Formats: sequence, C-alpha cells, structure tokens
Amino acid sequence: KLHKYSRLCALTLVASMAGAVPFLALSMGKSGISISNPRTWIMVICGLSVLWPGIPLVKWFRQFMKGGERLVAAETKAIYLNGCRHINLINFILYAFILCAAPQLLLAWVGPGYGSAIPITWLVAVMSLIHLATGVGTSIFKGVNRTGRELEYTLIQLVLALIWIPGLIHQGGLVGAVVGTLISIVVPSVYFIQRTNVAFRIPFGEYCASTLRPGVS
Repeated sequence: KLHKYSRLCALTLVASMAGAVPFLALSMGKSGISISNPRTWIMVICGLSVLWPGIPLVKWFRQFMKGGERLVAAETKAIYLNGCRHINLINFILYAFILCAAPQLLLAWVGPGYGSAIPITWLVAVMSLIHLATGVGTSIFKGVNRTGRELEYTLIQLVLALIWIPGLIHQGGLVGAVVGTLISIVVPSVYFIQRTNVAFRIPFGEYCASTLRPGVS
C-alpha cells in the first residue's frame, strides 16, 4: 500500500509540475527567458519531469486503474447509480440556481460593492457540485471496509493543495486561492468517481447517462 500511495503522490506532483509550465512561461514572458533567471531552470525541470518519472508513472497508473478489487453485487451497483442520480439531481437544482443568481444573492446577503465576489461564488458552486458527487461512493466503500480509497483521494488532495493554493495565491490573491482550492478538490473527486466506476465496472458514458443527464435536462 505504501508503494501505491507514494506513486499516486509522485504522479500528482509530476502532473502539477507539468501544469505549472504554462504559468511559468507566462510570467517569464514579461521579463524574458534568461539562464540567470531561476524560473527558467524551474520550468526546465518541470518539463523534464514529464519524461521522467512522468511516463513510467502514467504507465503504472493506467495498469493500476484497470486492476484492483471489483464490486459485483448488482444490488449495490443499483444503489450506487440511483444514489448518485438523486444527489446529483438535487445538487444541480441548487447550484444551478446559485450560478445563475450569484449577483442577486450577494446583493441580498451582503449589499452592494461586492461584485468581485461573484466569480468566487461561481467557483465554489462548481467545486461543491463535483465534490458532493463522491458522497455515495464514499459511503459504500466505508460499508465494505475499503476506506483506503478515501486515503488515496485525501493524499492527492493534499499534494495539490500544497502546490496550487500557495502558488495561485501569489498570482491571483483571493481568487487564486479559490482556484487552487477548486483544483485540489475537483481533481481528486473526479479520480475517486472514476475509481468507483471501475470497481463497479461502469463505463464513464453509462455513469454520465445515468447520473448526470437527469440534472442537465
């Protein structure tokens, strides 16, 4: 298990380093690329990390996602899909309203002069909508005593939070902090959902058709 968790953390770190390359290139666009600039070397290291250990880790991750235990009980699968459908339907209604009415809600709650909080409200709504979709899978894995799946989620979230929240605070202040929080929650949430779908042998298309389409329509 230590081998699995360490590789997940390493892959998350490499993915974050690859994702940081465009930000570094953008910040260097103003000052120019120079050998004496530390950001140049950081960008080079981040780029090389994609080749190694990035490629071996991606190969391992693809095999890892295909393997693992399977939950074959049809009743449990039905509970999972129905639970996800219901919770997503409720959340779509709630957060779609927040996304559409964010300016009016902020005006009613805190008064005028807080227009800068509207993007933050949108980001938090999207983040909460995706994060809450993991609730049913979490409950099922707790019920079958497979809480290690939650630890995987937590470790990925921790690595992303330590990298992206401070970095984006430096770039964008409060909005950057919210974006960093969104990244650190949405990415592991999507990972956990897909990991659960693999355990139930549910194709991603079937999951979307069963649980997301009712809320969208």
